[in-house]
Amino acid sequence: MDRKWIARIKINLTEREIEILRYYHRGLTIYETSKKIFISIDTVKFHRRKLFEKLGVGNMNEALTFALNNRLL
Repeated sequence: MDRKWIARIKINLTEREIEILRYYHRGLTIYETSKKIFISIDTVKFHRRKLFEKLGVGNMNEALTFALNNRLL
């Protein structure tokens, strides 16, 4: 068996990004999320964009799948 160390890049999500992912996982829309955490819809969209960039995904379904598969949530 070939035993080698595999370097992994640690992805650090902000508390807000994790919070937005959790609300999406619960089925909340952007509007509902913004009302729940008292921020504007544009701010939710900003955090989602940053989340997509960090995870290298294109939408919330992919972001949620990635986060769950890599134990980020």
